[in-house]
Amino acid sequence: MSQRTNIRNMISRNTLARRLKKCGIIILLMPMAAVVMAEAEAEVLRLLVWEGYAPTIERQAFERYIHEKYDVELHLEVSYINEIGDCFRALRLETADILSPAHNRINDKRFRMLELGLLLPLNLDNIPNYAQLDNNFKHLPHLSYQGQPYGAPLAWGPYGLVYNADQLTEAPTSWNALWEPRYRDKFIIADLGEHNIYITALALGYGEADLK
Repeated sequence: MSQRTNIRNMISRNTLARRLKKCGIIILLMPMAAVVMAEAEAEVLRLLVWEGYAPTIERQAFERYIHEKYDVELHLEVSYINEIGDCFRALRLETADILSPAHNRINDKRFRMLELGLLLPLNLDNIPNYAQLDNNFKHLPHLSYQGQPYGAPLAWGPYGLVYNADQLTEAPTSWNALWEPRYRDKFIIADLGEHNIYITALALGYGEADLK
């Protein structure tokens, strides 16, 4: 049996997970979603990610890698997350194979992705680069369930305060600027509940330990 035939016959949720992990991909996988097979014999993996998380050049490089290593034509089909419920709906409707949900949505009581068995655990033996992560990003509670890791951080960054230099002669030095009367009705803020709660708490003087 050829390697191509063998791979096609063995595609299942566990085989898919192993193949991707051997390639060093740090992801969250759906256990029930089957790989979509196009008529042109190309395997299609459906990604649901934040815009910018799956650039074309990286996708093409991965597709070439799979072709060269396994003699399998692979196409990565990308859709973008628009709002917080998109990942959960994709899991339940089986419309995506690989996800990059926000860290605070995985164990969210509204979605319970791990408890409901909607994701596959990672085998860290197949992800050697995990050891290079900062210790603060390893074995995070929201990415673990019953002692097993179900994901690893891919990207992170600050939540900043941006101002219009044409309107302000001095830069704001505190989140408390949002409560100054002179700025009332003159700022916008993302419709992200948790972030806004954290900002308010920090402005009121609460520390990191108080927010855990």
